[in-house]
Amino acid sequence: MMNKNFSKKFDYAIEQTEVSILWDKISNEPSSIDLTISNPTSVGLELDLRQYFNPKIVEKFSQYSPTAKGNFELRNEIAKCYSKYGRIVNPEDIFLTSGSSEAISFLLKLYCNPNDKVLVPIPGYPLFEYLVELESLNIEYYRNTKLDLLYDTNDAKIIFIVQPSNPCGTILSSEEILQMEELCRNKNLIAVVDEVFIDYSNHSPKEIDCNSIYIGGFSKSLGLPQLKISWLYFKGTKEFKKSSIERMEIITDTYLSVNQISQTIGIELLKNKSKFTERIQTRIQNNLNFIEKRLTSKVNFQKYLGGWSLVLQGKEISDENTVLTLIKEKKILVHPGYLFGFETANYLVISLLPEEKKFMEGIERLNEFFSV
Repeated sequence: MMNKNFSKKFDYAIEQTEVSILWDKISNEPSSIDLTISNPTSVGLELDLRQYFNPKIVEKFSQYSPTAKGNFELRNEIAKCYSKYGRIVNPEDIFLTSGSSEAISFLLKLYCNPNDKVLVPIPGYPLFEYLVELESLNIEYYRNTKLDLLYDTNDAKIIFIVQPSNPCGTILSSEEILQMEELCRNKNLIAVVDEVFIDYSNHSPKEIDCNSIYIGGFSKSLGLPQLKISWLYFKGTKEFKKSSIERMEIITDTYLSVNQISQTIGIELLKNKSKFTERIQTRIQNNLNFIEKRLTSKVNFQKYLGGWSLVLQGKEISDENTVLTLIKEKKILVHPGYLFGFETANYLVISLLPEEKKFMEGIERLNEFFSV
């Protein structure tokens, strides 16, 4: 029974899953291998940032000059980054936030009232559910392959789009973009496009011609989650942008959550962006090359399209049962497909970020398991 002192948002059971309980027991053993790890600072991809703390930069730390949108010089560097994707982004349309989760929560505050409905794609990383619930909103799921079904949806305020998607790495096709644009106009939907993996895609995602917001961040683009810098920018009609920016300034000025030290060094970090992204891209490609050569024929993997994950599929996979058995027998951890909302139980998801030797060993153990 829930304590009445707490919000009803937490009426669900707060307890560990069987998978997490079992993994916690062996995760510290030297022979255990985590094939789900997606923190670049925990897999040998961290870089020494001390060089960016030069005297001129440190001098700026002593002054606190907060603005609702965030440091203009940093926003200007962010705007420049989009030129490689053929986009023209005005720095004045950009707001800095402390992480992409905060960006999403701010947008939910901006556009939604309690009990409003938002549309969320699946398969997808299970983050939106918590953010939507914390704002006392309702959620309806959709699949990119079944956009036609959304024409029967009414009263939704926002449609979330993730591209490249996590974990599948897909982006909307030209036909799907046209469908999405028509849907947003006909249903008066605001498109919120999460593009945190934009630098790890085989194809450059295009902007959607409707009232929309785009989200990015250092966590993925630079592999620096510890800096907690993300951003959002507005696109759409003049009235939509003007009204949205005016109201968003109230929200961000209320919180002023983005660390000034991170904003200051972030300017120099973005000027050296390729140094950060290339090391992650190399790791992903090395691990992809290995799995393409070595993965057992009893397990298929979806063609890599983008992001940091890879989806495995096989007739012998039984979702959580397979995950639990892999922990017990092979001391490796993989994600069960249900975590991302796959329709059937024969999916697993792994990260492409683990250190190469551990990744190779983990895949060999996976092969041994399915070869029995």
